[in-house]
Amino acid sequence: MTLDTLPGIAPLSGIDGSGRVLGHSASFAATRGVLELGGGKKLNIPDGTFTIKDVDAKPAPASVVMHVQATLEAVTAFLASDALKSFHVLPPQGQTLKGQVDGQVTFDLKLAKKMGPDDIAVRASANLTGLSIDNFLGKEKLENAALAVTYAKDGLRAKGEGRAFGTVVGLDLKKPQGSAGEGVFTLTLDEAARGRLGFASGSGLTGPVMARVTAAAAQGEEAKARVELDLTRAGIDGLLPGWSKAAGKPGKASFFVLTGGDTLKLEQIALDAGGVSFGGSALLTADGKFVSAHLTNLKLGIGEDIQADASLGADTLRLVLKGASIDARPFLNALVSQQAESRGPKDIDVELHATSLVGHNRQTLSGADIRIARRAGQLRNLQVTGRFGGEAASVSLNKKDGPATIVVRSQDAGATLAFLDLYRHMQGGLLEMTMRLGDARQEGSVLIQNFVLKDEPAMRRLAADGTVPSGAAATQNNPLDPSSVAFTKLTANFGRAGGRTDIRDGVMFGQQIGATLSGSIDFARNTVDMNGAFVPAYGVNNLFARVPLLGPLLGGNKNEGLFAVNYRVTGPASAPILHINPLSAIAPGFLRTIFGAVDGTRPPDSGHVGEAVVVPPR
Repeated sequence: MTLDTLPGIAPLSGIDGSGRVLGHSASFAATRGVLELGGGKKLNIPDGTFTIKDVDAKPAPASVVMHVQATLEAVTAFLASDALKSFHVLPPQGQTLKGQVDGQVTFDLKLAKKMGPDDIAVRASANLTGLSIDNFLGKEKLENAALAVTYAKDGLRAKGEGRAFGTVVGLDLKKPQGSAGEGVFTLTLDEAARGRLGFASGSGLTGPVMARVTAAAAQGEEAKARVELDLTRAGIDGLLPGWSKAAGKPGKASFFVLTGGDTLKLEQIALDAGGVSFGGSALLTADGKFVSAHLTNLKLGIGEDIQADASLGADTLRLVLKGASIDARPFLNALVSQQAESRGPKDIDVELHATSLVGHNRQTLSGADIRIARRAGQLRNLQVTGRFGGEAASVSLNKKDGPATIVVRSQDAGATLAFLDLYRHMQGGLLEMTMRLGDARQEGSVLIQNFVLKDEPAMRRLAADGTVPSGAAATQNNPLDPSSVAFTKLTANFGRAGGRTDIRDGVMFGQQIGATLSGSIDFARNTVDMNGAFVPAYGVNNLFARVPLLGPLLGGNKNEGLFAVNYRVTGPASAPILHINPLSAIAPGFLRTIFGAVDGTRPPDSGHVGEAVVVPPR
């Protein structure tokens, strides 16, 4: 038996069932039927009914109720028929849908010779299983989804879950009548799921990220989705220098994604997490690779307002940062501790222009201009200029003579060291430092001339112990004030690898006092181990150390003297402890070395150690 139902819909065939007419009503109950759609697609109808409530009415009210079992492709073809396509209940074209449907469809009809969309009302409820959708979000595929679907005059609603990006995705789809509709997708992105999106493991983001994507049905060639990220359960460490957020602390981000053609546009970006915030926009390729970004109101510290532009061309990332005030401390900490083993691209160009570049200890480099270029992980250009107060400071890369060398010059050594948080008791001084670059280790030397140490705890300790005479007891015409000690010169050689700096052959001196210096500072482990000798009345005392033959016996090495005091600085780099051996002050040079080895103020092989930025102990 074959039954024609609606114009534009294929007839039901292979029908088994029975019907009856009672008064002005008629009904037919089917126990089997098939709706052939062509191309091998068909709807199986295990059961259904056709009812006319009043055959004499014009038009006659009727209903068709069908239990449908079919593939989703067949249901899609059925709903795309001429009689039903105006209802627009399906996702946009271009998405391949697969799955199984088991549901009930009800057609409320007004039977007449000529029927239009207003004479047909469709209601449906169904369960979709094994659902897959190509190009579900971007190019990502939804797989093995299960949805409960309802459709009525107010529109389509589907809820359930499936898998995408290697994780479970919650689905809530709404399509009101007369509107494009939207889908809300919720998922948890762990490290594996983020890897599928192009975020490599170890990128500085750990733990789960909760994501909510609200996507409107595509309009023309461009589709738009809003992405909201809850970063509360995630930990951040090193995505940017100094950027950290513990898991459990609040953090959020949001942006709109516009897809179309070969690009993904990220607009209205807003992020606030771990003290870092910014807005802006970005451009990605269709497969998620970075092209360019423009960030505004970038804040890495208090009171900042940075504008950042980034672009990627020919495998080189170019960054330009501009701001009135930029906090450099997070970047300085990463540089000193060698944490910047760059997780980013090997090829990068950076420009930074800041009216004020804020460093440690309330030091500011004004008019800062920084340019950095790196290729294949190797530094190719480095230029830094600015002023501490009215004194010029610069950093440059010299590649002319032999290995590439970084040269640092400053007319205010004290401000420079305080800015870097290396030492905070020096005032003034002319600084020149050179550092030869190497793959694993950098070697260099430092020279500082004509500086003053202000309120240096070691000077006060020596004066308090009577080791170094102060006041009128020092020299009648040149008394020593331990709160302000002038030095003529400081020189030292150093080597740096990782976060550790080894200092050797260090010496500083003035007319009142001098000191030798060697040892190491390990910024990565926050430890210091330095040793040497203080030499009172250096200008006269050191003459004994320079007498041939007897000098080494009486005065120790060439930078010590007849009277000198062994010292050692150990402990945390942020709070080191000074050890002094008073007995070494009355011992000739060779015995002073022995005393130092016995009491630990001077290690037996203290003449050479190995790696970092030269810095006297704080």
